Amino acid sequence: MPEVLWKAYIDFEISEGEHDNVRQLYSRLLERTNHVKVWISYGQFEASIAESSLELTRKVFQDGYNSLKTEGLKEERVVLLEAWKKVEEESIEKGGEGDVESVVLKFPRKIKKRRMANPQENPANEDEIEWEEYYDYHFPDDERKIAGIKILENALKWKQSFLATNTFSTEVPLKESEESKQDHKQDHKEELESDLGKRKYDPNEFNIDDNDD
Repeated sequence: MPEVLWKAYIDFEISEGEHDNVRQLYSRLLERTNHVKVWISYGQFEASIAESSLELTRKVFQDGYNSLKTEGLKEERVVLLEAWKKVEEESIEKGGEGDVESVVLKFPRKIKKRRMANPQENPANEDEIEWEEYYDYHFPDDERKIAGIKILENALKWKQSFLATNTFSTEVPLKESEESKQDHKQDHKEELESDLGKRKYDPNEFNIDDNDD
């Protein structure tokens, strides 16, 4: 079904007040396309009807954001965040509980970069390379994920390096421990024998009562 027909069908169900049917249509449409305009339209629909909650509206925008993120669509994520932010602002204007700050925290840093204008060509020297500037987006949640991956990579490298430079054996320490135990017993026995040889017998040490028969 062409996009125009989907839009007409959705608008018809909205005019009839069949909001559950509208949600089903959006769900079916999003199984066929991940276009940012569809996600925004769905979120704006939820924000426009009295029976819907702001939490449900936010869920639609969050699902759209996650879906676009999975496909690596950075510019589309920015467009969706702009629409989401506007919905939160309108909620505040109407006396609602809009939360603009939580959306703003998702916005990326815009960074200017440079790349080859024609990467398919192979210039003879560096002077012949044509460069062009472009903007890239660094999202906070992407940066946290990258930082976590780097920590795991560094931990794995340290473990591999540690295992490569350290050898372990369980047989020698156990054997040495048993020998040490036998030596300790022998030393203690010799000390007792030597001590007994020097001391006189004293029945009081054993609490013996000489009056007993």
